[in-house]
Amino acid sequence: MKEIILKILPYYFNFNRIFSYNYCSTFILIGGRGIGKTTGACIKVAKNYIKKDEQFVYVRRYKNEIKKSKTIFSKILLNVKTKGIGSGGFEYIYKGGVFGWAIPLSTAISFKSGINFDRVSTIIFDEAILPRKSPYKYLPDEIHAFFELVSTITRTRKNYKIIIIGNNADIFNIYFDYFKVPTFD
Repeated sequence: MKEIILKILPYYFNFNRIFSYNYCSTFILIGGRGIGKTTGACIKVAKNYIKKDEQFVYVRRYKNEIKKSKTIFSKILLNVKTKGIGSGGFEYIYKGGVFGWAIPLSTAISFKSGINFDRVSTIIFDEAILPRKSPYKYLPDEIHAFFELVSTITRTRKNYKIIIIGNNADIFNIYFDYFKVPTFD
């Protein structure tokens, strides 16, 4: 078994509960900025790699957003490296092994072949919920593009979790609309 050495204490959103729900594979997690949603997800996927040899895919909408994620694990693990794989994507490498990929949704169609996703158990779509007046915009047919990427990664497997993460930006968003999440006070 590989040893995990976390650089920080995991006082962030705890993903163990989400991963305990075997009857559900897709979660939308929204909350205030800075409460540890992304950090908690990164801690969980790092532990899953080290303890279970499971990999992950980290998704952001655009290349310039995914580029900012190259150092996302630097506060969690020692000596994480990245390696570009084209179309704005890259691999996260820990102790000589690829433990995950970062893929911009805007170029996800480029990743249909050439990467073996068989060990991917978690797909994280970060910053998925946009404020109404954001300079960023949802992609045309974004939900379809996201589920095409999910299909590319999971194929016919059922042993995966999809975590869509966003801030309390807007309760009227394309994901709540797609999944028919009722409005609430």
